[in-house]
Amino acid sequence: MARISCLLFFCLLAATAGAQKFVVTNPAQNILYEGIPNSLEVKVIGSPCQSISLSTSNGRIEGVPCHYTCVPTKAGIAKITVWQKSHGKKKKFGESSFRVRPIPDPNMSIGWCPGGAITKKYIIAQGGLIAYPDGESGIDANFSVDSFHVIILRSDSVVFNHQSRGHRYDTESLLAFKDLQAGDMLLFTHIICRGPEGGRRRPNSLEF
Repeated sequence: MARISCLLFFCLLAATAGAQKFVVTNPAQNILYEGIPNSLEVKVIGSPCQSISLSTSNGRIEGVPCHYTCVPTKAGIAKITVWQKSHGKKKKFGESSFRVRPIPDPNMSIGWCPGGAITKKYIIAQGGLIAYPDGESGIDANFSVDSFHVIILRSDSVVFNHQSRGHRYDTESLLAFKDLQAGDMLLFTHIICRGPEGGRRRPNSLEF
């Protein structure tokens, strides 16, 4: 299951809680991602984890005391509320709002080559396309490739134009790759991927 590390951080004095503090940390700058689990960690100073719980206005929260995951259902805002249970009563400590963003489109590559100069041998050896998260987002998510088009240009003329299903090369594409010549341009276009939340993506094309 895809996970994103996001610790919530803010300090508040709750007058109704006898000036007791709770701490929520967030190195991801209060950003959660839609449709996948976002890890949350919460502490209330002077209170055991078993007495603390969270709720959200957007999606659901699961997990064990002090260590939770939040799965927002839509982009926008998610309010995270911290609660404490004492003597059979549930008391609200406070809440914080988090930005919820759609998962960014994945990066694409052949092996770990995202474009430019490449050898015929390397192309064939990789067996297909790789879709992976943008490293700047910090997301640990899995993407699948539904389909893509392979286009080979030779002297400004299209000598091969074919659609493949899934992330792997099919027989027709492999045969075309074996016939690649110096100076040919190889394009992977109309790439369709799916993110961990099931959303359909159209990442950028690859050019070699």
